[in-house]
Amino acid sequence: MFWVNVDKPTGTCTIHKEGCGYVLKNESPLKGIGELKDDGGWVSFPSIDEAKNYCQKEWEAKGYIVRRCRRCFI
Repeated sequence: MFWVNVDKPTGTCTIHKEGCGYVLKNESPLKGIGELKDDGGWVSFPSIDEAKNYCQKEWEAKGYIVRRCRRCFI
């Protein structure tokens, strides 16, 4: 499983592996898990390819930077 962190304030879309310490466990009022809120959110995908395609198709076209987490993709 892979998690995508869509961060609207910074304009980034970061892909994380399941179990990464940066993946949120609880949502906040502005950032959802499984849904996007005002500041973005966390969305899960079964494969890295699906996560990359989502980021490129939905966010890169809007000027977001798409990247992999520097912590879990060493």
